[in-house]
Amino acid sequence: MSALDLPELGPEITQHRYQATNAILFFGLAALCLFIWFVLTAIGVSEVWTKRDWGALAGTFCLGSVFGLPGLWLIYAGAKGLVRGAVVTIHEEGVSYRTRFRTVAWPWADVTALRINRVARRGRPAHEAYDAVTLFKGKEELSFSEHDFGHIPDSALDHIRERTVVALLPRYEAALKRGETVTFGKVAMSADEVVLGKHRLLYSELAGFRFQQTDLVVFPKEGKARRAHIFGSANTHVLFQLMARRVPLRPKD
Repeated sequence: MSALDLPELGPEITQHRYQATNAILFFGLAALCLFIWFVLTAIGVSEVWTKRDWGALAGTFCLGSVFGLPGLWLIYAGAKGLVRGAVVTIHEEGVSYRTRFRTVAWPWADVTALRINRVARRGRPAHEAYDAVTLFKGKEELSFSEHDFGHIPDSALDHIRERTVVALLPRYEAALKRGETVTFGKVAMSADEVVLGKHRLLYSELAGFRFQQTDLVVFPKEGKARRAHIFGSANTHVLFQLMARRVPLRPKD
């Protein structure tokens, strides 16, 4: 897509560049691994010429590969990150993703799905988790996270949610009016009821609902609460709005 073909997305809200720190670290580790590989291989070759020990050479190559193959992979990963030079920009009217090779610009009206997940770092405290954003335009996908692009302000994430709700909510409401069923992972909604796994509940039977951590929880007027896991599902922010139009929001106890 040429610059002339790009849609006008309005003022910039926030911009994030690919963090090169990890890529540079990869290059350093790769250089160390390959250095060890070359040293071990050189030792093996010199022993072959003096002792004619082909088994030692084969063993040296195998041992060197333990360092060399990861080194080659690290060079690939690091080069990919640095060469891409990606820049993500959140605009008033859409999102753009630019690299040295291409530019993608999506107005919010073109987005068909949004997924924002809070990702925990393995073995790290909960407060060190980071946000990962994935936008869909049909079968196309645009992903970026705080792990690779640095801190994304909550105001920018809220803007993404709000603008995609404006674009998507009328489409979902129209589908429900046509008698269709819309799904959000393990949750399905129709014009008259919501389905959580094996449980089908009429909206008129519900006293309230709320999002609780990674679950949608509904509270029937009679009987116990039902819940469905929605973490990782797309458009859960649209699910919230659809439910709020049909069932009272129940605050946390």
